[in-house]
Amino acid sequence: MEKIWLFSTAKLRNAKKALRSYHFQFSILNFQLIAVALLLLSGCQSIEQLTIDYMEPAKVSFPDELKKVGIVNNVPQDLPNRLSRSFTDTPDVESNGLSHKTSYYNGLTSYAMESLAHAIADEEYFEQVVICDSVLRANDTQLQAGGLSMDEVNYLINYLDVDVLLSLESLQLREVRDYLYSPDFGLYIGTANVAVRPILNIYLPGRETQVATINMTDSIYWDEVGNSLTYVKNHLISQEEMLKQASDYAGALPVKNLLPHWESANRFFFTNGNLKVRDGVVYARENEWDKAAELWEQAYAGTKNKKKQFYAAYNLALAYEMMDDMEKAYQWINTALEKSQGNSTNQFLAQQYYKDLQKRHSNIAILDAQLNRFKE
Repeated sequence: MEKIWLFSTAKLRNAKKALRSYHFQFSILNFQLIAVALLLLSGCQSIEQLTIDYMEPAKVSFPDELKKVGIVNNVPQDLPNRLSRSFTDTPDVESNGLSHKTSYYNGLTSYAMESLAHAIADEEYFEQVVICDSVLRANDTQLQAGGLSMDEVNYLINYLDVDVLLSLESLQLREVRDYLYSPDFGLYIGTANVAVRPILNIYLPGRETQVATINMTDSIYWDEVGNSLTYVKNHLISQEEMLKQASDYAGALPVKNLLPHWESANRFFFTNGNLKVRDGVVYARENEWDKAAELWEQAYAGTKNKKKQFYAAYNLALAYEMMDDMEKAYQWINTALEKSQGNSTNQFLAQQYYKDLQKRHSNIAILDAQLNRFKE
């Protein structure tokens, strides 16, 4: 081993309820964002949108006793770049200003590994993150299929003094680079769209094989505009810089599957129906969801009109989600679904929200277990 880097978190974060709290901003709903269904809303009904952030559990759960993680590079080196497809749309590229080229590359594993280590350390989920900067397959005389052996895993875990091992197994990049001319604007446009695919294995000591494999695909994009094709080609990101940035991006990509993470989502609530619904909206805008829920429950109980009951029940599901009471949120969205029968627009909204809450509701136990390490 030639070099080992150590990323240490100062201390684990306190497991505050703020981890599952929300910040939001209100805005009047743009009907185009809700597709055709919201166009059916009656002219007298209004709806508002807010954005919430909430925690999603990781795809992989680590036992609480695993405090130190090691990251190693198990990607075979000196592989030829697989240029499996390369073409231009027209033979005379310069005169027509048109070009389309697809290229395949092996990513820069050193950039990816450092990015992965920093991304994990920044989350402070583990006490230590250790990155081994040596290439495990640097001296291989032939390509080897599969990941690390149990002996290799045990040796590396002992050598790095860690509890769990993350091994980068592959990093493939696919770049589509286009140049075109827009006659409407009299400009040349260049784009580089790169799909990245990192593969990461997770190993524990004493196991014959990896306990999990993270295999993800995402993309990163650059563009450039200019008055000439030469200018655009000279200023669009170079191959060298593209490889660095795309590899850096790919390295941090698996963290969402490895650790609990924040997600953003849009939520909606109704702003009229009767006086108590409107009064509840005032409290909701001030983030006083308990007071809003109290008024909306009174609004629900005080009417026999199914549509007004739907508005109150739907708002109540949101209120209890914002108060982190997923059981009641789930109950009220089911009530809203019952009251939405016969109204296609309300039914559409309730069904979409039901799916969102159902997912969150099913993830509660997993998320609580993954955050258990932060409890005193």
